[in-house]
Amino acid sequence: MMDECVFCRVIRNRKGKVLFENDKVIAILNIHPVSKGYTLIIPKRHVETPDRLTEEEWHAVFEAFKTVKSLLDEIKTR
Repeated sequence: MMDECVFCRVIRNRKGKVLFENDKVIAILNIHPVSKGYTLIIPKRHVETPDRLTEEEWHAVFEAFKTVKSLLDEIKTR
């Protein structure tokens, strides 16, 4: 059930800081990070496994990754 998906709850509650968002994905700083800057990049379309993402969704994931990495790199240099 979609309401029970942990990632759907993360998107709905938005407790972490949103670093990037477009129509396909959202990137949120994890509120319980394993390491500094630990970020979740979550597809907005519910899929069972990553291999079910479309090519367009994979491009969105990569775009989010590049943007988040640049933001985190910029924070490190301050």
